[in-house]
Amino acid sequence: MPLRDPFPPPTPRATALAMLVAAAATAAITWWLGAAHGWLPLTHDEQAYVLQARLLAAGRLVGPAPPLPDFFQQFHVLVTPVLAPKYPLGHGLVLVPGVWAGWLPLMPLVLAAVAAALLTWLVTVTTRSLAAAGLAVLLWLQAPAVQWNAPGYFSEATSTAAWLGALAAAWAWDRQGRIRWALLAGALLGLCAITRPFVALGAGLPLAGWALREAARRGRLAHAAFALAAAVPALGLVGLQHRAATGSWFALPATAYARTYFPHDVPGFGARDGASTRPLLPDHRRYDDEYRAIHAAHTVGRLPTTIAERARFLLRDAYGEGRARWALLAFAGLGTLLGPPAFRLALLAAAGQFVAYLGFGHRPDWTLYQLEQMPLAAALAAAGIGIVLGQAGAWRLGGAAVASLLAFTLWDATRTRGEMGHQMAARQRAFERAVASVPAPAIVFVRYAPWHNFNRALVENAPDWRTAPRWLVHDLGTRNAELLARFPERRAFRYDEATRRIAPLPG
Repeated sequence: MPLRDPFPPPTPRATALAMLVAAAATAAITWWLGAAHGWLPLTHDEQAYVLQARLLAAGRLVGPAPPLPDFFQQFHVLVTPVLAPKYPLGHGLVLVPGVWAGWLPLMPLVLAAVAAALLTWLVTVTTRSLAAAGLAVLLWLQAPAVQWNAPGYFSEATSTAAWLGALAAAWAWDRQGRIRWALLAGALLGLCAITRPFVALGAGLPLAGWALREAARRGRLAHAAFALAAAVPALGLVGLQHRAATGSWFALPATAYARTYFPHDVPGFGARDGASTRPLLPDHRRYDDEYRAIHAAHTVGRLPTTIAERARFLLRDAYGEGRARWALLAFAGLGTLLGPPAFRLALLAAAGQFVAYLGFGHRPDWTLYQLEQMPLAAALAAAGIGIVLGQAGAWRLGGAAVASLLAFTLWDATRTRGEMGHQMAARQRAFERAVASVPAPAIVFVRYAPWHNFNRALVENAPDWRTAPRWLVHDLGTRNAELLARFPERRAFRYDEATRRIAPLPG
């Protein structure tokens, strides 16, 4: 059903201007949210990605293994026989320009802006309505999952932009039949594959199946072959990473990391036998206890409950709380049934991603794994709103709806920003200030508080421990003397998380 927008069809110039406005507004809001915590990489996932970006920026796939690796143990990072984050390198590569520029927030802001521009273009060309595109971008920006996770260094920023780019390129290829769009779609799906493999598998297969069918129907099978070839270079880079980190082209760093620390933390159902091959420190043991229980409870028999729980949290983090969530869900249903056919293909891809993650045990409220599909949730709701306004002959209220939603988005972002600053920034900033006050070269032994949240890590590695001015290592009590004896030229300090104080250790 058409949206019956009374405004003239958007021209290419108007569409480009709308994309620019959406990109600039999104970058500004994202920067403002991230400023609440100083754009610090707060979680251990983010710290691992930043380490990977810094290694790549220095022209390295891996770094030298630090001495006495127990002190340098870091979540999601192999510290022996080389220093290597466990994650595929797609997101790390994208973050490199920010490392070179000396400003890490650069690429998360660029990625958010690119995602907003692509969402604007996709909704505009499928609905022929700039008002619907504006509504979609604002609904996306007010999603709790986006507000909490976009102003950071999670890899979903890269996979969201790459996924939307692949959709846009596939749509352009379908309309114009030019091979360059097929090549671009293949390359972007390749980037998705080396960033978030589950996204490329779950969401990419429905898109690839549709493209192959269309290529066969229209005599463009050569285009499909070239699109596949465009993804190969990215996969080759991952092979090089595997070789550098594990010594094998096919052995994944993530598998090696799981075998070393958390043998249960792999795809599959039910409990996994096996113990870590290295001693676990207290925060790693707490992580192990929680996630071992999660994986043990993730069984085939519980799949209906798992699906219901994950879907409930996904709707909450896409559309918010309260009655507004149900209204937006109703609009999204209308947009699915009566909106452009392209939306139904995208919804099939989103369902594929959801199903792909059913093979992995995680907390049901960890909706970050579905962040790539938040733009679709917003587009479907925007299409439903457009259909209602169009049928009611009230599309001229669209401008008022966009303005009202913009005001709500800014208000909601203000509330989120306050919560982020209160919950996340204070302790990390205290730690950063304390470490900066230490004269180099130094070793800072970090003593975690009893209430320490294992998702927020203070210990992290530099790309090369030999040249790092300050080492941030675990406080291992009497074992600290081993590290100090090997490096007497470094002054020793202890940071106590409970008191937020740093003090020199007697030499």
